Amino acid sequence: MDYPAAKEDLVEHARDQGADENALSVLERLPDEPYETPADVSKAVGNLD
Repeated sequence: MDYPAAKEDLVEHARDQGADENALSVLERLPDEPYETPADVSKAVGNLD
């Protein structure tokens, strides 16, 4: 996965890697913004309700 990455890129990459529906659901709930690093993705996931 190359960064920065858009939310759509994260979802597509996860799907291509065989992520389960739960993981895909979480990624699809992320804010639609660019993510500079994997840590940014983790932080955004941690901020989901």
